[in-house]
Amino acid sequence: MQSEGIVRKLDELGRITIPKEIRDSLNLHEKDPVDIIPTDDGILLKISKDKEQVLKELVLEAANTDKEALMSLLKDIFNDLGERFEVG
Repeated sequence: MQSEGIVRKLDELGRITIPKEIRDSLNLHEKDPVDIIPTDDGILLKISKDKEQVLKELVLEAANTDKEALMSLLKDIFNDLGERFEVG
């Protein structure tokens, strides 16, 4: 079977080390969460982000494109939240 990347062996506890060059290129640091997803033909490792961080990144990206549309969307979201929760 031909390798499609860097080969690492499991240690006695079943762990592998993600090579430093890959961690650096993906901005992964010690204690960062990584999802381990079994697939039909192997394992997929996926950087895990919490929902707050994803939302923050989306809002910042939207602010860089169309600020008026973003403000309108945020007002709609806050109005919807006000209907679901007692605000104030």
